[in-house]
Amino acid sequence: MTNRDRLVQAAGDMFYRNGYAATSVEDILERTGVARSNFYYYFGGKLDLAREVFRRWVEDFEDHLRGATASDGDAAEKLHAIFREVRVSSADDGADARDRLPCPMGPLVLELAPHDEEIRSVATEFLATLRSALRKAIAAGAGRGEFDPGIDPEAAAAVALATLQGALLLCHTLGRAQPLGNAESALLGLLMPRKFGPRSDPLPGDASSL
Repeated sequence: MTNRDRLVQAAGDMFYRNGYAATSVEDILERTGVARSNFYYYFGGKLDLAREVFRRWVEDFEDHLRGATASDGDAAEKLHAIFREVRVSSADDGADARDRLPCPMGPLVLELAPHDEEIRSVATEFLATLRSALRKAIAAGAGRGEFDPGIDPEAAAAVALATLQGALLLCHTLGRAQPLGNAESALLGLLMPRKFGPRSDPLPGDASSL
């Protein structure tokens, strides 16, 4: 592993565990043993490093997401796969990764996106990719009768994305992963076919914006 990779991996784990503001360059250097001059050879500062951490998190998650949704399973299985990828994603590949709070990206975005255009842009593209995966799964399910055929997939995907992101916020606020499972169960309940015929109105939501 190069010093650059070592810095990115350590910073990602520390940002995830402690937050961006509470992690200093000194903390990262102490953990990695990398010289200060070498740090600034690779990165202009802590924010520059955080951008690279975030880009790698997004790339890694999108790779896993493509694999999880490429199967021929039913629509509910595909949605479960999306939630599962969010649930098990973490800032590093340590043995305890699956026991940690889900998705490290949210807290970093909340800290930095309001003040950094690059992180905001990457986050916006990532959310669009995630919503697209949700829309495809919902549309396929509605088309095959697994989900309510009256649902508008675009609007439903927007609601699903908001539900997912809200659940992640609750997970990090409460310090436990249960809200994510609850959100998945509730979402599937909303999408399932109605006993008395298809829904006459689409799920609410503005499908034109994130």
